[in-house]
Amino acid sequence: MNKPRQEGPDHDQDEREWQAQERALREARDGLPVTPDDARLARYRNIAEALRQPPQGALPADFASQVARIALQGSVAGRTAARGDATRFEQVLVRILSAAFVLSALVALGIYGGRLLTMLQSSAGDDGLQWLLVLAACAGLTWSFEWMRRRADHGQDGPMRAI
Repeated sequence: MNKPRQEGPDHDQDEREWQAQERALREARDGLPVTPDDARLARYRNIAEALRQPPQGALPADFASQVARIALQGSVAGRTAARGDATRFEQVLVRILSAAFVLSALVALGIYGGRLLTMLQSSAGDDGLQWLLVLAACAGLTWSFEWMRRRADHGQDGPMRAI
């Protein structure tokens, strides 16, 4: 999207800068000598000439594989360091808070479970309630098997197992 042309002192200054850059680029391309009378033009000439030169050093032939290896090492090292940063206190605290959450969920289920069961039974019927319980059991088993598979895979060849 083009911006509307703005007039004023800022626009005039931008226009002069752009013209100086273009002039320096043309003169560098044509090989004209640098004139020391305009310092701004001389600076832009230096930039234009530097951009015309090829980079000093070529990339090694296996540059992409080196970058990929460094990235892979960094990601594995990052995960290992993140896992190592968890102190014993943090691990114990997470376990205590998880147990508190499960306990509070069981208490809430004990207090409100009867009402919830009655409400589900009235809205879904007896057969619907049984299917909801089967669905919940399937979801719970799927989650627990996935959790156990992740724990088992984690021990083999580190966190990133070859597939």
